[in-house]
Amino acid sequence: MSTLATTNLKNPSSGTNNIELETNGNVTATGTVSAATVTSSGDVNDSIGDVRSPKFTTLSTSTEITASGVYRVTAAATITFGTAAGELEAGDIVVIYNDHSAGITIEDGDFTTFVKDGEASDNTSLTLAADSLATITVLSATKAVISSGNLS
Repeated sequence: MSTLATTNLKNPSSGTNNIELETNGNVTATGTVSAATVTSSGDVNDSIGDVRSPKFTTLSTSTEITASGVYRVTAAATITFGTAAGELEAGDIVVIYNDHSAGITIEDGDFTTFVKDGEASDNTSLTLAADSLATITVLSATKAVISSGNLS
């Protein structure tokens, strides 16, 4: 039986390690990995977590959301959105569940156009009723659509 040694594959242009095969069998890739197919029998993670399931976060204070995922709000809070570099971008989806006894405030944050599904008007602040779910679909760095049956 042979022993696995740590192996590094260097980027020829920069000389930095891009792929590392660790002694425990894990493979770590830094930077962009381009391939037609990536196969794994284990977990596939990025900087947010497992890429196969949405990020799940419980919030108990007012927060700016900067990444797609599912957010459970358990206290009176104001939720805003960030679209600066590396934050929310076109195609991201955010789900908010209000698990608080009263409505919570959802504000447009960095979006210049925040449309309630089925309405043409822009919104800066909406209230999501208790025990309600809202889905926010990011269309661009400046526009998002929010959908829920319990928004006012």
